Amino acid sequence: MKFVKYIGSSLIFYKKRKPSFNQCSNFLDISIVSHQLEKEGFILTEYSIRMASSISGVNVYTIRAWEKRYKAFTPVRDSSGHRNYNKDEIEKMSLLNQLCILGLSISKIAQLSNNKLKNLLESYGVSSIEVFDVTSNLPPNTNDKFYYNQSITIILMALKAYNLDIISKELNKLKTILNAKEFALQVILPIMSGLGEAVAKGEYSITHEHALSSIVKFHIAHLAYQEPKKHVNNSKTIIFCGMEGDLHEFGILLSALIALHNGYRILYLGPNLPADAFADAVNSLNPEYIAIGASGVVASFEKNSIENYIYILDAKIKSKCKIIIGTSLKFKLKDNPVHEVTHLESLEEFSQFLMNQ
Repeated sequence: MKFVKYIGSSLIFYKKRKPSFNQCSNFLDISIVSHQLEKEGFILTEYSIRMASSISGVNVYTIRAWEKRYKAFTPVRDSSGHRNYNKDEIEKMSLLNQLCILGLSISKIAQLSNNKLKNLLESYGVSSIEVFDVTSNLPPNTNDKFYYNQSITIILMALKAYNLDIISKELNKLKTILNAKEFALQVILPIMSGLGEAVAKGEYSITHEHALSSIVKFHIAHLAYQEPKKHVNNSKTIIFCGMEGDLHEFGILLSALIALHNGYRILYLGPNLPADAFADAVNSLNPEYIAIGASGVVASFEKNSIENYIYILDAKIKSKCKIIIGTSLKFKLKDNPVHEVTHLESLEEFSQFLMNQ
């Protein structure tokens, strides 16, 4: 198993027919939504305050406060007195929101133009394209990938400025609305993969990576061990560990969350565990399954290291547990082990394997 690969509102428009939510949610920015509606026979002109809130990600009450106290926006009111905002104003809401997340005072930036706000964001390492990716989502829907993208980008932006409390708050919010599998595959995996690539490009430092890793591990552990959970497979336990010498652990952590989602009892022993010590623990705990992660770094170990690790476990484990090896690396067992050994290469394969047990 390749455990870790580093690597609502109302629209104000003249309509011929009503667009579906799914049509709108496929787009990343306001201009594309507008163009598509015009193309399909809609002339999008203005947005109600609730729609502006949904698109920008800024609370309705916050929009009103910024407008009244700081004159950040000048909406047009319709015949009923309701506020209507144009695309530039919604973009400004998005920009102001992201800058406030980074710790800037609204009173200092409310009067700036959109271009100046974009330049200010770019000074923090955030491009205007990234702003659209984050803020132009429609109302939160846990089945909508753009909802995850919003939180992921907020987390990476906060990390850039070392605002670790914002990261923890965002992850905590996601834990309350997503199940364990969604949290693992839709949030943590993209975050860590994206950060790994950003570090490789020099956009983030190793310090950023270590800081985020510590926070993420805390939240994964909290979800795995403190969330009340009715185990569908009450008698089935899986113990997770990483091979000796392999310090990468996000793969096995994510796999533990997937097992939790599938109703298994999980025990997590961490990375870099010698086979002898692991076998002793297995004999004491008597699980139905053990899952061992081996990241790409194992390829630099001595020849047949995966095979040797399996043979030690096979010889020393007294129970009839099944052995799962999660790695993208190829290996071949010359001697048939006593215990059943399953080689899985991805988290999705692991999830499917558990569902079939």
